[in-house]
Amino acid sequence: MLNQHSEKLKTSLGRLSISLILGGVLFLLLVRYLFNVPVRFDDNWLDSPLTKDKSLTGSSYLLSSRVPESHQLNQPVCVLVHGFSASTFEFDYFKEAVTNQTDGILFSTVLMGGHGRDYLAFKHSTYKDWQQPVIDEVNRLIELGYTNISLMGVSTGATVILNSIIENKINPLKVKQLIFIDPFLFSKNKWLYLAPYLRFFVRNTRSNASKTVEYENWHVNRPISSLVQLVKLTKQVRSNLDRQHNVEDVPLYVFSSEFDSVSDTIRTNQFLQASFKQLQIQLINSKHHVLIEPSTKSDWSNNDQNQLDDIIQKIIAIIN
Repeated sequence: MLNQHSEKLKTSLGRLSISLILGGVLFLLLVRYLFNVPVRFDDNWLDSPLTKDKSLTGSSYLLSSRVPESHQLNQPVCVLVHGFSASTFEFDYFKEAVTNQTDGILFSTVLMGGHGRDYLAFKHSTYKDWQQPVIDEVNRLIELGYTNISLMGVSTGATVILNSIIENKINPLKVKQLIFIDPFLFSKNKWLYLAPYLRFFVRNTRSNASKTVEYENWHVNRPISSLVQLVKLTKQVRSNLDRQHNVEDVPLYVFSSEFDSVSDTIRTNQFLQASFKQLQIQLINSKHHVLIEPSTKSDWSNNDQNQLDDIIQKIIAIIN
């Protein structure tokens, strides 16, 4: 009798194992069908070797490329760091708007490593590659004698700035303040967290770009390897930020879209509140991610523009 029950149990477990394996295979096939897309791009896409970020040939983007005049060393300097898969274009509107209101702020617009070159450069770069140009530029500005440096990051640019400070690659005592726009520490899209486990089944994904300006200035193809690096970066910052005390005294100003579809605003802001002593957060009644870049938003309203104008005014006041 006992042997019969034992045999029945083995049979049931065997069937369950087969069902689980088949279910897993079907799930992976479904994921591959839904997310994996072939790599393709046209000549005018940022993924193409023929279309590169303007900062790679423009000498005006990095402030450190110019010898400072003595009176500039005490002027406000704002180092700008764009987000994941983006380019320096992400700050074009912001810089123009600020410059139209004041000529007292010096900008240094950093292109993250692996970005703005071509698909393969993006695919094979790590988050440490992304942050290295930021580290290099800030340290060069410090060496040149600039004394009034603010670091401004949007989305993953904010994450890169945080990680650079946590790793002691940037001295926080040399930074006046941090300004974050829609910082990305927790993803609203939970599929992202599966990227490390799906990298053998999904090789490439693609953004939902629809405008020419997006194809020209953002990487439309999102290799799974790049998404894995994004997950690693956010985990690195989250695991280390609450144990590092070298950032807690740095003033941090955050502007967050309350209904951001990309970044989990609530969890991100709660996390920052636990880590920074000098923190000011302004929630914006918006669903847009990267609030300072309006040209890619298809449903940009007058209210959105008014809110952006207000954000720019406040950032100018903070930097000055």
